[in-house]
Amino acid sequence: MFGKLTTDLCTMLVQALFDDPHLQNTCYRCICRVNFVKDENVITNLQEYLKSNSMNARYVSCKLLLHLSQRPNVIDLEQVQKIFGEIMQDPTSTEDLWLIVEQGGANIKSIYYNAGQLKDAVYTLLANHLLGDVNGDKVTIDRETNSQSIQQQDFVASEKAA
Repeated sequence: MFGKLTTDLCTMLVQALFDDPHLQNTCYRCICRVNFVKDENVITNLQEYLKSNSMNARYVSCKLLLHLSQRPNVIDLEQVQKIFGEIMQDPTSTEDLWLIVEQGGANIKSIYYNAGQLKDAVYTLLANHLLGDVNGDKVTIDRETNSQSIQQQDFVASEKAA
């Protein structure tokens, strides 16, 4: 049934973050279509991804948990807030989160931007949710600055270091 999050689909969504930019952005858009989970193993699976070395895997897991907290009988918002608090206090969450700028077309060069530390991105997700900001599903991008080329250089340097 469409809208049902299974353990396999959960894994597929998180793994899609390691693929091309178009697929990554499609993954983020698909999250809003999830209406319920097949079993409690999905929540357990998401909590395991929150311990991942990948900041993107953690970020999409947070987005899924927050979205699922809006569905009846899946996960309580208070439980999600507690999980987010643990993430924000985790020393490894000070690592930068690199996201892709949404662009049209399939053959356009990917532009990555530094969305800041994961803990700040998680805080923004939660704050936007609690304040009712329907456009809060994306970390705010300051497109007016000329720092994008510097950020791209930082991303390349971080990729070489990894």
